[in-house]
Amino acid sequence: AVAPGDSRSGNRTSPPLSHLTLEMGADRRMSGSSSAKSSKEDTAKGKQASGRPSAPKGSDKENKRPANSAIRIRIEDSPISATTRQLESLRVSVPDSPTSELEKYFKSLSGVSSVEDRASASIADCADSVMRSLHNSSECYKPRLQMLVDSQPAADRRETLDWLVQAFGVMHFSDVALFDAALVLDRHSACTLPGPISSHISQRSLLAAVCLSLKLGSREDVQLPLRQVVEHLGRSRIPFLEVLNAEVALLHKLGFCVGTPTANCFLEALSLRIPKYDARFGSLASFLLQLSLVEPHLHYGYPHCVLAAATLAIGLSVTDAPAGAYGILREDLALCGSNVEDSLMSCCLDVHALWVRAAGRQDAEIMGFYDHLSTKFAQPAYHDASSLTPPMPLSLAGLFGPSRK
Repeated sequence: AVAPGDSRSGNRTSPPLSHLTLEMGADRRMSGSSSAKSSKEDTAKGKQASGRPSAPKGSDKENKRPANSAIRIRIEDSPISATTRQLESLRVSVPDSPTSELEKYFKSLSGVSSVEDRASASIADCADSVMRSLHNSSECYKPRLQMLVDSQPAADRRETLDWLVQAFGVMHFSDVALFDAALVLDRHSACTLPGPISSHISQRSLLAAVCLSLKLGSREDVQLPLRQVVEHLGRSRIPFLEVLNAEVALLHKLGFCVGTPTANCFLEALSLRIPKYDARFGSLASFLLQLSLVEPHLHYGYPHCVLAAATLAIGLSVTDAPAGAYGILREDLALCGSNVEDSLMSCCLDVHALWVRAAGRQDAEIMGFYDHLSTKFAQPAYHDASSLTPPMPLSLAGLFGPSRK
């Protein structure tokens, strides 16, 4: 395809203007004496046909033209001009959106001493669109719930998550890498046809997902060579080359679309502006979000931004947050898209119900996962968040008003 006006095209198209005026100075002569001569003859014939006498030869009117004169050529009603007018008639002016509080927050970081905070300030102008893009990408790439449920027995998935929590805790890998690995495994499972899978293949896929999440994550997660880490996790029973081959197969099945947003991404984004009034608040929200991994209908049944907001809302309620913190959470959640808040209340109730069921040891199937997760969050680094008990009933008055409890 040749762009309009490209020198490679046979005919140059006019620019998209309703009227195009070309001005050429009088001193620019047409090339070729024959062309100039025929032009003068045609002019003389035209004047004689109209009955008007031609100017005498050599007169100033014919031979002398002011140096600043111009020949104006008007191109009317070309197809491109008509199309342009039609498009201009359909153009709707878009009003400037007001500056969000999240954008103001990032702009306020430009004057701080921390290099990391000043770097974060550079995204102030696109903070709102980043939130929407994260939500759209998360909804696009998260696994389809029914396909995930049908792909493998629920007990096998819980066993895999249990191993991830324990192994990542021992190796001191970040929660970012944990959520990345879990999402990659779930997406891979949802793309796999239901049926029995050998333990050797499942172990290779598990190590491949871990290897991939460590490559995508922070360098702080990998203090040793990656080969040594993977071989240690596999207890040297699975050759590293087999893990790399499984990683390539996994990437092909996922269309090389990895590093997609997880629920943990929204947990970090939505908690940026909330005042740090209680150290347990963020740890409790992270504990509940990781607990939701064991329940696929909860973890993938809601948008990840809503799920993260629900865990934060419960954390605010349990730790007696100031009233303004709830408004900040709702403001930033609304940036993810329209109508995302509609399911926030039901999500809060479902997360709270899972917490009550696990803390009360009412569900034997998830107790192994819950115990290992509680051990992890009982550490000082997580402010002993797992020791907090779920309130009965859960008060959501700060988030939805006095009538919602």
